Amino acid sequence: MLAAVRALNRLELVSEALRHALDSLAVAHPTWLRANAQAAWAERYARRAEDARLPKSKEGREERARAVGCDGVALLTALRADTAPGWLRELPAVETLRRVWVQNYHRADDSIRWRAADDIPRAATFISSPYDPDAHLAKKRTTTWVGYVRSNVAC
Repeated sequence: MLAAVRALNRLELVSEALRHALDSLAVAHPTWLRANAQAAWAERYARRAEDARLPKSKEGREERARAVGCDGVALLTALRADTAPGWLRELPAVETLRRVWVQNYHRADDSIRWRAADDIPRAATFISSPYDPDAHLAKKRTTTWVGYVRSNVAC
């Protein structure tokens, strides 16, 4: 079954996951977000991430992925602080952000690293949209789509 989401590349995915978490936090606890957000985030994540607006060069895309990764780590670290309300970590968009970061980044030498394409989970478990974490990329021959894993349970 197809999902009603836009297919995203990995750089769009991490950017949108962070934007979605920031938007959710702005609604849930705007005071906390204002106190913990970095000034550059408002401009960087105000608009939807679209491939046409992302850097074209491989180096530019890798730099953008690192910057988004650092921003996400900063937000997740602030959410884990003792001063942060615990219920904020339970927001679905925040949990999705955490899962997307685990799938796309890893920690090495006190820094965040973009995972190589061969170091990410298989498509059936990889989150393809921050707005619907149950939707996954699927491919059959030359056709690809974002949808749901079909259950073998009889009705």
